[in-house]
Amino acid sequence: MVNSQNVATIKRFYDIADGRIEGNPVELFTEDVQIYAPKFGTATGIEAMVTAGKGRVRFRHMAHHVADFDVVEQGDRVVVEGTTEGELVTGETWDGRRTVPGRFCAVFDFRDGRISRMHVYFDPDFAPEEEAAVTPVKDPVDGIIRRTSEMNEVHFERRFNAPLTGLWRFVSEPESLAKWMGGPIDKLEPVVGGEVVIQIAPKMGATVYGKVLEYDPERVLALTWDVPAWGHTPDLIGTTMRWEVRADGDGSRIALTHALPFSVGREHLLSAAWHLHLDQLGELLAGNDDHYTIQQNEIYALVLAYLDKDQGTKRAYYEHLLGIEKSST
Repeated sequence: MVNSQNVATIKRFYDIADGRIEGNPVELFTEDVQIYAPKFGTATGIEAMVTAGKGRVRFRHMAHHVADFDVVEQGDRVVVEGTTEGELVTGETWDGRRTVPGRFCAVFDFRDGRISRMHVYFDPDFAPEEEAAVTPVKDPVDGIIRRTSEMNEVHFERRFNAPLTGLWRFVSEPESLAKWMGGPIDKLEPVVGGEVVIQIAPKMGATVYGKVLEYDPERVLALTWDVPAWGHTPDLIGTTMRWEVRADGDGSRIALTHALPFSVGREHLLSAAWHLHLDQLGELLAGNDDHYTIQQNEIYALVLAYLDKDQGTKRAYYEHLLGIEKSST
């Protein structure tokens, strides 16, 4: 492979994207980066880069064969031809070294050491039966799992094109809150110590019982979040929920944090669940008031995606700690 600083930046990008090392890929791109990918088209900006990669939610894993890249470099332009391998959440696998799916070519332009243009060309269908599935999903796997000395924290931040007053209404008013919780809000007393009862999944008998820990209008609502055992699901006891909202330009932003004792587990399942609940909140704030029901296939795919994301981060940490260079073949 050609060895230069620009090529090293490209390799770092793929290593981060594949989970081999930790890092923030955004730092490798200019603010006005231009992105192209099949079935995505052309767009400009960091958000475009993030959006173009949304389809990774469908993968249990994917790896680029970085060591085998064919690279042509001229000035500030680098062209990469290579292959990938991986597995979809549905179980189908591919390996571009042996199959047509998995082959790609990417053209990178650089400005002041950062990627200013990335056009990627590949077979967008992976396999004939997967044509419909490659359409990017609505949201990336944007939740994170944070670990403190006593808790696993499922944390999300989402921005909406809606005023703060509208977002706060869906957080604090029972009738509106119910529309993205999935069931009636039997009690929500807006005062510290107030009682909370939420039928989070009424058809299955799941009910949240809690007390308000913090209430600051148009800023934060925090509460204890206990769900007694229901069906085949064990107790979810000793957890807390925090919804913090703020204005963000002409829109608004929510930070959701569900803190779980280590003994509870299920952080990947709850990451998937809150991902879908927040999707519904976004639909409501956009004016779409359709009935909301979480589908089993949706939550299963997201559980696998969050599990893979979490494990990939752990693997990359230990590989870095032990000085292990992961083979791409």
